[in-house]
Amino acid sequence: IRARGDDHLLVLHDGFQGMASFPQPEEKGWDNVVYSTHIFEWGADSLELYQAYIVFLESTIPLAQDTHQVPYYVGSFSTFLDQDWAYEAAGEMRRLFEESGWGWTLWTYKRLDDPVDAELFGDSSAWGVRGGVPAGFSRPDPQRQSLEELQAAYAGYAQVETPANEALLQALLGE
Repeated sequence: IRARGDDHLLVLHDGFQGMASFPQPEEKGWDNVVYSTHIFEWGADSLELYQAYIVFLESTIPLAQDTHQVPYYVGSFSTFLDQDWAYEAAGEMRRLFEESGWGWTLWTYKRLDDPVDAELFGDSSAWGVRGGVPAGFSRPDPQRQSLEELQAAYAGYAQVETPANEALLQALLGE
């Protein structure tokens, strides 16, 4: 990228290897970079497990950031379960990111859970500031539907209601 004269800011992802896995930017001749990670707590099913993960992040990421001397960005994070303690955990994670000076993005702004997802994961999740399981929603199937059927199915997304997840909004806004 740089060989072509591009001087845009580059956001480099850790590939889920941890922020300490990044090389020293000056050793690679890199400048104008931001290091990024995505933080998901697979299997965490209690506030205590999220809090333990937060303690881990508080102790590891600042060490890596001090070493690299570049901005850090949490490219996405989310709690999975639609439960009060999970929203509390999301709020605690947001506070950590902001107190540490790390930019962040939630996974995801808008979600549409189709009947297959609902069957596998339940009718509600903390994923997404807006969304849910729309009535009558039919998942597009590129393996079985014609181009015209797929176009009609995808066009239907524009009509889907996406109510706000108020509990998640409150956690993210610190209310």
